[in-house]
Amino acid sequence: MKVIWAVLCEGTSTDQETNNVSLFNILEEIHFPEPPDQPQEPDRFPITPVRFTLMALFSRSNIDEPEKSTARLVIRFPDAGPPDMLPEFVVDLESAQRNRVRLNFGGLPVRGEGEYRFEIQSPSGNDEWFHLFEIPLQVGYLIQE
Repeated sequence: MKVIWAVLCEGTSTDQETNNVSLFNILEEIHFPEPPDQPQEPDRFPITPVRFTLMALFSRSNIDEPEKSTARLVIRFPDAGPPDMLPEFVVDLESAQRNRVRLNFGGLPVRGEGEYRFEIQSPSGNDEWFHLFEIPLQVGYLIQE
């Protein structure tokens, strides 16, 4: 399985008649008004309430061979700390050559300013995952610390 394209955006719409998708307000950069308050618990990070969607188009590795696999999304932060791994999801390419996947978010864990990388991964066996696609998102504050 491979990823043809993936983007972060504020919303999507799928035409019922043509099945074409429209993406609204593609996100390359987000500026929050100010840094969030830090949680009291160590190793916890604030979640900033911001709604956005990750939309990805998956395709078969070999267009003539049906496949079904799991994937996951890993968020890598600018502080080089441990990544945030989201639950696995299934990509079904058995009956179609391509499949769009939409992941909706209601918040973003914030670990400072810089480049956040949303990495789509697929299992490679032996409990290892390999990189399929990456989307950068620049995060900053309007009021500097």
